[in-house]
Amino acid sequence: MTTHNTASDAANTAVRAYLTSLGEQFLGHGFNTGSGKGKSIWTVIKKDDFESRCAYCGSDNTELGMEHLICFNRNDGGLHHPGNIVPCCKACNRRAKDQNKNEVDWKTHLNTIVVDRHGLSEDVAQQRKERIRNHILKYKYPQLTDDELAAIQTIAQAIYEGVGQEVRRGTELFWAIHKSIINKNRD
Repeated sequence: MTTHNTASDAANTAVRAYLTSLGEQFLGHGFNTGSGKGKSIWTVIKKDDFESRCAYCGSDNTELGMEHLICFNRNDGGLHHPGNIVPCCKACNRRAKDQNKNEVDWKTHLNTIVVDRHGLSEDVAQQRKERIRNHILKYKYPQLTDDELAAIQTIAQAIYEGVGQEVRRGTELFWAIHKSIINKNRD
């Protein structure tokens, strides 16, 4: 739980709400993974599709969380959609970064985990990539064009900036009212 809420926290939440809503539009129904149909789909993905194992390292001795293959943020524009989520252990859910400190794509992340961290073969990495690709196809994750992805990212960035501006505007407005009340009470 956040102990110091900022405009960035609110802005990131708004972006995730947008990416969730857009994912649900492509899916054709709601996708709340905490209850109802969305939870049922998530359970099938974890237990049946990935045999209660981490999609990356293959571990079955840990609590599995949800990993968005295409990161669920304003920079990457990954949608909250069944074809974009896989079960993932806590250790593997820390996305590797490139030399510029940007998060890498899921395929590079998988190679880092399987080959570099666990010392397994490229064949194992290839098998896991294939399983994930089949998962993406099974759940029909939208194959977005570069222009569509750029539009999603542009809108997400505008939402992020807009929420930050509204928080600043609200603070400024409160202080203007506050000062007015103080001056009125002094008269």
